[in-house]
Amino acid sequence: MKFEDSSQNLRGRIWLVQIFVVLVLTLLGVRLYYLQLVRGQYYAEIAQNQRIRLLPITAPRGVIFDRDGHPLVDSRIIYSVILSREDLRGRNPLTLIASLADALAVDGDILRDRFVQIASQPAFESILVKQDATPGDIACAVLTDAGFRLPATQLATAQTAAGGSVYAYELAWRTPVADLGACHGLDLGFVFDTLGAGAPMAGETAPAELSTQMHDAWVRFAVDGTPGWRPWTPDDRAVMTFDAASHLAQAPRADELALWS
Repeated sequence: MKFEDSSQNLRGRIWLVQIFVVLVLTLLGVRLYYLQLVRGQYYAEIAQNQRIRLLPITAPRGVIFDRDGHPLVDSRIIYSVILSREDLRGRNPLTLIASLADALAVDGDILRDRFVQIASQPAFESILVKQDATPGDIACAVLTDAGFRLPATQLATAQTAAGGSVYAYELAWRTPVADLGACHGLDLGFVFDTLGAGAPMAGETAPAELSTQMHDAWVRFAVDGTPGWRPWTPDDRAVMTFDAASHLAQAPRADELALWS
């Protein structure tokens, strides 16, 4: 005779244990899939940045003298403009080429090659924009945004909000005189068509056709109220860029200006 004790319900307990084990394994598998495949690149980047980082170290070297006390080797401070890729997360650095090249007098094609090359390197690698930059280079880049571009954008926004029209322009042509570049006030000789003796900052090689373009635009604005391109609005930031090949730019330096917000 066979006796069965159903009070402990061993078979049911075994089924519960099996179901529990299967659920745990399933959850672990889903979690592993999420960490390795869905978020694998993110965690790999974090791990790499935690164990490897480039830190500039100031050399403690001083002046080296010869036996007669004459300096043989001296040290001087140099500045390099770099972009931190961690601060640029979610932004395309290629959109900054025009503004960086203009502000720091760097070849845009060289910057584009650097940005493309750095894209395949680890995230902790910074992007070298200009090596051995002078304090003047850095100050000009910062002050141009703080003193001109940002206030001009704020003023244009306020003008359109009040119901007025705004026509924006930028002179991108760089004068060869004294390495001034596209400096403040350079446009006056073009606007009033007084190149030559009346515009010494422009130099002797200033393009006359550019002066004609800018002068004609100001005359049209004075007569018709429009310089010949569409108005600037916060949603359509059209900026006429006067250069050897003038063109209407759409929201130039938007990423750069966003850093000030």
